[in-house]
Amino acid sequence: MRMKFPKPPGIGNSRLVAASLIALVLSCLPSGLVLAAPDEVLRVCVVDVPLPPFFSGDESRPGLTERLLRDAAKGARLQIEFERLPQPRCRALLLSGAIDGMFAAPILVHTESFAFPRLADRQIDRSRRVMTIEYILVRRAGTHFDWDGRDFTPEAQPLIGVRRGVSLLMERLTAVGARVDDGASSYEQALNKLVAGRTHLAVVPRYSLQSYLASSKPTEQDLPKLEALRTSLLTQDFYIAIRQDLDPVRRSAAESFWQEIGRLRDLDAYRVK
Repeated sequence: MRMKFPKPPGIGNSRLVAASLIALVLSCLPSGLVLAAPDEVLRVCVVDVPLPPFFSGDESRPGLTERLLRDAAKGARLQIEFERLPQPRCRALLLSGAIDGMFAAPILVHTESFAFPRLADRQIDRSRRVMTIEYILVRRAGTHFDWDGRDFTPEAQPLIGVRRGVSLLMERLTAVGARVDDGASSYEQALNKLVAGRTHLAVVPRYSLQSYLASSKPTEQDLPKLEALRTSLLTQDFYIAIRQDLDPVRRSAAESFWQEIGRLRDLDAYRVK
């Protein structure tokens, strides 16, 4: 049934009618219920190349982590918009305030500039991480390069291929005295350079190697085989880092977002089968 209201005799009464309408709507709400504000939009920069099965880069077929972030945002009454850019560009945009957050490891260059989920003692709260990535060293089968967690053998400074712009890998490899080739624009390209003999080793996420091997074409079967070293280079947690200058309302929304990430992350829907 449609309610009809008499037309006001003059424009001067329009505000009175509007106020009456609002009062009528509010009187119909249960006691204590507050009208919700429209969902906030959270602009987050993520990886710019596919990282299966976590990031597909395809909005119509999102990867596991993309789905996790979208569902966590929904649970926190947020809308999330992804920017897909190289990490240095993400960092620059977040520093300038052009975006609200980025997919990032809590290394010094990030923790000194951005906010991460914290515990009461100010330690980073691992329970609210987005994911953990294991970075492995890969060699051509038949070569003897190895890594014991501290030193490389048989060459003290092997040439190691990494994806351009991944700061945490550069820091780790530089710290152990390795020579680094960071000319690859993707993990796939880093592995291609290894196959071609242009580097001694390559560093990629474990799932990137699995995806690379699974997608090899029959015509490529005669190419050198690849194998992972027994000891990983490092295992790293990743979070959504946010601007430190968010206003209190948006900071509270970001805290809810982090909380939803922690609640959902280990559910089967977001795990590798």
